[in-house]
Amino acid sequence: MMKNKFVWLMLISVCSMVLVDPVYNVYATEKGHEVQNTDSNKENLSTTTSTTASSSSSSPLETTSSVSEVGTSISQNQLNAPKASSDEKLTVTFVNQTEKFSQTQVAKNTPVSYPGSPAPSGDQVTFVGWFTDPTQGEQFDFSRPVENSMTLYARFSNTYLVQYKDQTGKIVDSKSGISGQTIPKSSVEPISPVGQYFSYWYEEGDTAQTPINFEDTTLSKNLVLVPKFNPGRTVLFISEGTQISPEYVKEGSLASQPVEPSRSGYTFSHWATEKDGKEAYSFDTPITKDTTLYAVWTPVNATYTIVYWLEKPNLASDPGTDPTNYSFSWSTVKQDAKSEDIVTINQSLADRIKNANNQGQAALKYSEYAFSPPEQISGNGQTVVNVYYKRTIYQLNFELNNTNAEMVANGQTYKGTDFNRYSIQAKYGEDIKDRWPEVPVVAGGATSFHGWKYPDSSDSAGSVTTGNPMTLTSSLISTNGQKSMTLIGNYLNGNQENVRKIYMESLDDTGENYAGTYYQLFDTQVYNSISNRYIPDEFYGFAFYTKEETDTRHGSYYYLRNQHTLTYNTQGGDLQGQEETTSKKYQENLTAPNDPIRSGYVFAGWYFDSSYKEKVDFNSLKMPDGDLTLFAKWESTKNIVRYFDSIKGTQLLQQGYENNEYIHFPSDYVRGQTYVEGKGLFDGWYWQLGSSSFEFSDTIPITKNIDLYAKWITDGFYVSYDFGEGDGDVPLDNNAYNLTTKALVQDSTGIQPPEGKVFIGWKVDQDNTVYYPGDYVQVRGNITLTAVYASKEDLVHIVYHAGDYPNHPEDVIQDAIKQSTVVVKGAIFKRADKTLVGWSKEKNGAKDYSLGEVAVPVGSSDIDLYAVWEDKKVNISFVPGENGTLDYGDHAITTSVNYGTKWKDSTIAIPTPKADAGYEFAGWSPKLLEANDSLTNDQIFTAQFIKKTTGSVTIRYVDQNGETIAADKLISGASEESYDVSTSAYKLETIGDYNLIGSSGTLKGTFGKENHLVLYTYKKATGEQTGEVQVRYIDSKGKKIRDSLVIKGKVGQPYNVKGSNILIEGYHFVATSGVVVGTFAPTTTVITHLYEAGLESSGQVTIHYVDKDGNRLHDDRILQGKIGEAFSLNSHLLTIEGYQFDRIIGGQEGRFTTLSQEKTVIYQKNKANVTTSDTASGNAEAKRATDNKNALPKTGESKQNLTITSLGGALFLLGLLLFWKKRTKN
Repeated sequence: MMKNKFVWLMLISVCSMVLVDPVYNVYATEKGHEVQNTDSNKENLSTTTSTTASSSSSSPLETTSSVSEVGTSISQNQLNAPKASSDEKLTVTFVNQTEKFSQTQVAKNTPVSYPGSPAPSGDQVTFVGWFTDPTQGEQFDFSRPVENSMTLYARFSNTYLVQYKDQTGKIVDSKSGISGQTIPKSSVEPISPVGQYFSYWYEEGDTAQTPINFEDTTLSKNLVLVPKFNPGRTVLFISEGTQISPEYVKEGSLASQPVEPSRSGYTFSHWATEKDGKEAYSFDTPITKDTTLYAVWTPVNATYTIVYWLEKPNLASDPGTDPTNYSFSWSTVKQDAKSEDIVTINQSLADRIKNANNQGQAALKYSEYAFSPPEQISGNGQTVVNVYYKRTIYQLNFELNNTNAEMVANGQTYKGTDFNRYSIQAKYGEDIKDRWPEVPVVAGGATSFHGWKYPDSSDSAGSVTTGNPMTLTSSLISTNGQKSMTLIGNYLNGNQENVRKIYMESLDDTGENYAGTYYQLFDTQVYNSISNRYIPDEFYGFAFYTKEETDTRHGSYYYLRNQHTLTYNTQGGDLQGQEETTSKKYQENLTAPNDPIRSGYVFAGWYFDSSYKEKVDFNSLKMPDGDLTLFAKWESTKNIVRYFDSIKGTQLLQQGYENNEYIHFPSDYVRGQTYVEGKGLFDGWYWQLGSSSFEFSDTIPITKNIDLYAKWITDGFYVSYDFGEGDGDVPLDNNAYNLTTKALVQDSTGIQPPEGKVFIGWKVDQDNTVYYPGDYVQVRGNITLTAVYASKEDLVHIVYHAGDYPNHPEDVIQDAIKQSTVVVKGAIFKRADKTLVGWSKEKNGAKDYSLGEVAVPVGSSDIDLYAVWEDKKVNISFVPGENGTLDYGDHAITTSVNYGTKWKDSTIAIPTPKADAGYEFAGWSPKLLEANDSLTNDQIFTAQFIKKTTGSVTIRYVDQNGETIAADKLISGASEESYDVSTSAYKLETIGDYNLIGSSGTLKGTFGKENHLVLYTYKKATGEQTGEVQVRYIDSKGKKIRDSLVIKGKVGQPYNVKGSNILIEGYHFVATSGVVVGTFAPTTTVITHLYEAGLESSGQVTIHYVDKDGNRLHDDRILQGKIGEAFSLNSHLLTIEGYQFDRIIGGQEGRFTTLSQEKTVIYQKNKANVTTSDTASGNAEAKRATDNKNALPKTGESKQNLTITSLGGALFLLGLLLFWKKRTKN
């Protein structure tokens, strides 16, 4: 009986060994047989493995060292049990750029609340979400329990989303684009309700249902567009004359031919389907789609006006071709030309028209032709052809006429024996007081200087001027047409000295009060003469009043300002009680009166002429030396024309018109000339008809309110060079520029200057600024740089001083032409601790000019500019690592301190590290500076937290900013047992493209009771070889159906093009060949996506199956379906043995869209076997790990081996038992 019981007991034991899952060991293997101390390993490792495993060992438990890398022992029940929340509090910090957005505490293993979305700033457009890394990492799932303290970072994109809905509200298409680009148009036409036709898209919520203009409307926000349907097809009539309303025609029917339009300056020809189309449209054609018809015209004669403009007074330099440097002077009667003709007024024609009119001659005296832009004649008779005249430059020479005489002029001494004579160059009316020479002195005393004698070519011939004139007057301009006049020094013997003080009437009641009027001392004339008679001088704008003499040769002489009449011509309006005529003194500031009123009109400003050519700017208006009449401009309130800088943009101005008046486009906007910062080069005014835009013609009579918007040219511009007065070969610049770029100014190699001159720089057509080789010129349309030359006597020097500090560089000298404008130098000096921010006209002064500032005026003497320095700033940041946080208190994440500040003097607030439960703060990476170390570069210090385990050493791999670049390694051992982490197993010379540069911590030592941190610090290598990945798109016939996607990166670095199998309209995705996740190689890696042509647009969803660390557990699945069709991942959740489902990133359900979508199913490690069961198909497949004697067993391998061993052992015991039983019977 005992024997039978024993037999049954043995059988039960054997069955138990076979049928019951045994306790088994799980081994994780990585490169070099080292356990990576990651979160997943901490949860999944259930035994201790050796550092190395001998290939000849019979058991994987045999070790070569007693030092071991330790995992955490977890039971099967613990693996399967849900994680419970606890009272332990963790901290989650949310960072936006370098600022703390918010910080919150949460119980461990519970989700953290969404903190909100930060507002975009700078070039940021759309907030994307919160991520685990500023630039990499994954988007944080707020349904995920928080297991350790962490920092999350805000990320933004620069794109907007445009969604298109059908009439049911279903999204049928979506597009994306960047800010400032035109709205991408959908190729999907929504299905129309019965009896209606799709007309256009408009923005959801727009009650006016304004059509979206895809040609010109730019993206500035996310948009949802909905369709507009009409009961018929739309026929637009674009006439450029009298307006014709659109017609709605039932599909297949005929459009009605409208009444012929009229247009000033043209006769109507026919309607055409193209602008200026030669073939007439047949109104017998059935309408099958929206149609636009254009009126075609034949031009006839029209009239135009020529307007002359004169350079404004006292401009220091050449006015160039900038219209703002000129003021209205005179206009002609109407001229005749055919509509659309191009009229150009050259110098000969302009002078002939001017000289044939006495008013024109007087208005343009002492000036010469400058330029006249060509104009196309409009049929409405309002065309103005502008002709610009610049003031003639006259030269005044001073001949001392005495070898014993000398004088000082402009800081330089001139002698009668010198060959060179002092001269002044000025324009009529220009202020020359400060440039007039001092009184000459004659050596020996026998004769004395009397004054300057006018030559015969002066209208003051024979007279002698003893004073200092205020401006260049007609007396100093030759009457024979010459542009040069020489004044001869006049001397007398036995004469007496005269001292006469000249006073000019003051405008502000300051100076000397004489007879109830205030005067300012203008000049003290000291000269010698035989006569004691005073002859009053000629001063522009002043008249001699009286004198107060102490004797016949000494006295004070008073001049009053000329007074003239100022008239406000209200043009039918009422000044509301103010005087329309008043008397004003020369140079008196003029202020605008109260706006006049007129019934049915809006006051539109004061103008210098009744044709409204030049508007008055009261901010700088002074009374001229003559009568002045200002004209009120009125605009009707019946029809309003509003001008915008773009569709739905900012309103610039508005005008009012009576019925059937013709529009006057704003003169401030000239096509091809007007540049507006941030917009571009003006390209005309447009209006929107339907969902299209058309240029508005000034021959369209105004009969209703109209909104016009500007179009702008922003790219396709070129820079050319002209050698001007010189000769030779000019530089070539073949680059095409846009309006956001600057062109590098090239040198003068190959140019030959004219004789007696040297090359100075380049001048742009539109201004007088001289640009030097190496400068940058802002591109504002096509520009020509013309070479500028000058003689040495016409040059001044700009001297740049770096400052007085040790080892400062030498001064830099720049040549410039007198009375010009230049571009000042940029950052030509460098200092380690300072930043050059500009230039000052005074030593140690405040900044007067920015670096590279344009149009800086240059006078007639040398200029010294001094560097303005600012302290260079260094940014010091503190961020938390994993498993802990930082308490910043009231301080920011980043602190800026001056370059070179010692650490002890920096007053940087170091945040307090706070470790999660079970962790402790291990130090900063990199190590904090010593007290006397200087701060010379930006630095990020990362708080390092390590797990509290007895007798362990954590080896961490970080970059120079303390950021982890590889997984930690953790080793442990018995107390006082030695360890060495300086070996190649731990001291890795390279990690990817990082090279080892140093270490900290004890590399060799003994284990103690505390955790110890060893840091290996790496620097990213530069100049590595670059690899390329090409993603190609072909159909089943091998035909390319889309441009390839090309990405580049350093060889050895990872790439990931998952999801690049995007939707392509008319095709559906079939398969991919090539490695979509890999590393860049020295040769080009090619990945090919194969598509087949399809009749219906389909959407695509890619499902990834990964573990917590992103390791792939199963092949991706691709779902496809019709756009808008619903899908669910319920039937695509795989049962992966050894893992349990955790969560889905991206949502479990959705609808197919035109955009490719990705869903990620995340699993947590559970058991050691990795058998996958496909619940969708019902098929099960098992993957058996292959035996590798040189490696530790892989996950799941131990269980299989143990099961087979147990079964074999059971059979052996059973056989032995039967043998023993039989023998007993025998």
